[in-house]
Amino acid sequence: MAQTHSRIALELPEQSGAVLQKIAGVFARQVKQRCGAEVAIGGRDGLRIQVVLDPAVPAEGFDLRDAPGVIEVRAADDRGVLYGLGKLLRTSVRGGR
Repeated sequence: MAQTHSRIALELPEQSGAVLQKIAGVFARQVKQRCGAEVAIGGRDGLRIQVVLDPAVPAEGFDLRDAPGVIEVRAADDRGVLYGLGKLLRTSVRGGR
């Protein structure tokens, strides 16, 4: 059975620019609309989604990794983060639906 979370902490890299901040805001709004969970950008409470910029990932690519209590989105650039968070939204089970 899928675990549900009412709070999600989205951790961005320290060097996050305006584009990553915008992507994080869109992600937070989409999560709220879809399942009612609150996303705290930069928070530490609840399920953790950690964005990691990794030059080993191909341009515009991403890698999703799941571990207890944390989901890691690894990407080389902003578009990879966008695509990775989008994939996470599309494939996540919505609580109560």
